[in-house]
Amino acid sequence: MKSKIKSGLSNARNLTLLTSVMCISLIGTGCADKEVVAQEVDESTVDTVLVVDEAPEIVEVIEVDTSITDEVDDKSKVEAAPAKDSDKFSDDAGKKFLVTDIKVIDGDTFTATRENGAKITVRMAGLDAPEIGQDLAEESAEQLRGCLASGNALITVQATNSIDDKGKTLAKVESAELNCNQQQIETGMAWMYDKHDEDLALEDYQLYVFANRAALDNKEGLWGNADAERPWAYRERLGK
Repeated sequence: MKSKIKSGLSNARNLTLLTSVMCISLIGTGCADKEVVAQEVDESTVDTVLVVDEAPEIVEVIEVDTSITDEVDDKSKVEAAPAKDSDKFSDDAGKKFLVTDIKVIDGDTFTATRENGAKITVRMAGLDAPEIGQDLAEESAEQLRGCLASGNALITVQATNSIDDKGKTLAKVESAELNCNQQQIETGMAWMYDKHDEDLALEDYQLYVFANRAALDNKEGLWGNADAERPWAYRERLGK
């Protein structure tokens, strides 16, 4: 609080008056920074007393834009993974292991024995070969036997949808440094089967796409017969 005192009195009287006003102010405010309550002043002793309250301090309110922090928060949120279908996942999901005692059923399926003695049926991922009874079914199966002629194979089980609806292990099959899945596709002994292509590893998916294109362009195997029925359509037609 600022005070300006104008008076025509002598300096001595002004000093006395100023001292009195200050005392009154201190008593009236309780020694706190509050508005001073005006009290009657004998005009005979003071020409003019003007009390001016100090203007209140202005506090600037700054609004904070939270859109940026909100965006960061949103990006930091991790979406929960969908629940797995227990019928399509096994403990072997994403794992690699050797199998032996291989017996080919058709161009994309065989039985085998794991190192721990467990018997499994393997369905090669990313392709669909002719069913028994369809054109080139025997040729397709024979070529797979050739790829697995070493008698053992390294299989890489799919990380997602690791088993099909019949309990077969879905996997990439490698033997004697050959990718048997890729070979079956690029020679036209099987079609690329993209029903669950999102489950394939990106590298494998790209390999199979190029292999399928090469077989189509060169009219290899099944692609040489424009009327060949796709095995998935064959199964649907027969209700298999």
